Amino acid sequence: MLERGRIKWFNNRAGWGFIARPGAPDVYLRHDQMAGEGFKSLRAGDLVEFTVRKGRRGLYAADVRRLNPVESPAGSGSCAIRSGT
Repeated sequence: MLERGRIKWFNNRAGWGFIARPGAPDVYLRHDQMAGEGFKSLRAGDLVEFTVRKGRRGLYAADVRRLNPVESPAGSGSCAIRSGT
């Protein structure tokens, strides 16, 4: 079942972060769970669609797809990730 949430924060260098879900606990996000190839970027507040799965360490987001970017000034909260790194 697909859910929607907003990027709470994402660390570009580490390649992970969290998605805030309304009325539910935050879920872990790892760069390799994002849809698409090549260079990707995320900003705090971006709306995403994803599937929640249970892993060895708890819940995580899989098949993550950004629905719309948040408009914000350059350099404020933007995070970018590169697939496969």
